[in-house]
Amino acid sequence: MKKTIIVIPCCLLAISTSMSVLASETLITEKSYVAIGTQFTEVSADGMKSYFGELYNNDVQKDLLGYYLDAKWHFPQHFFVQINHDSVTRSSTDLSQSYFNLGSTISLTKNIQWFNSVGYAYYSATRNTSKGDKRKNDGGGISAETGLSVQLTSWFQTQPSYRYANFEYGGQHQFNLKNQFLFGTHSAIELNISYRDWQRLGELDYQVGYRYRF
Repeated sequence: MKKTIIVIPCCLLAISTSMSVLASETLITEKSYVAIGTQFTEVSADGMKSYFGELYNNDVQKDLLGYYLDAKWHFPQHFFVQINHDSVTRSSTDLSQSYFNLGSTISLTKNIQWFNSVGYAYYSATRNTSKGDKRKNDGGGISAETGLSVQLTSWFQTQPSYRYANFEYGGQHQFNLKNQFLFGTHSAIELNISYRDWQRLGELDYQVGYRYRF
């Protein structure tokens, strides 16, 4: 009888310990990372007017190709700093945007984290025409972003987010969906999509890249 009394608590303790270990394994962990890859951009008809006015009246969709860079560093108490940059080009047109920010994360469940950040967004656009005209338009403003990090499986994580940039002549709205396919402890393949809406600009961005997590 005494042996039974001793065995039952031991079994319960073992089960409890196993459940705690399993929960910790499925708990989402935001890691610092550096990501780089290729970006394909579609700019809607007349969208270039947001950058160049009447100097570039594109009456059809324009496609651009380039790269993106995303780096994020987490430090104690769920805070982070992040730099996000992309640059694309076609013939005589170059477009780029950057976002520098400081933010924090809050755990909502074991597989969902809510992140928020505030910083500065910057854009740069250059256009050379066949007539020899040149237009350069640079600007920026205070920006903020909010979103979720969701661990759907042990190998797949998705991050929907919304970013607002207070640019001159109207704010820019940006919707992001970043997807990471994880393999190993440090590596992930990224498949991302984002949409920017600013004045007449309707910009759709597709990204394929590699993320190193540390």
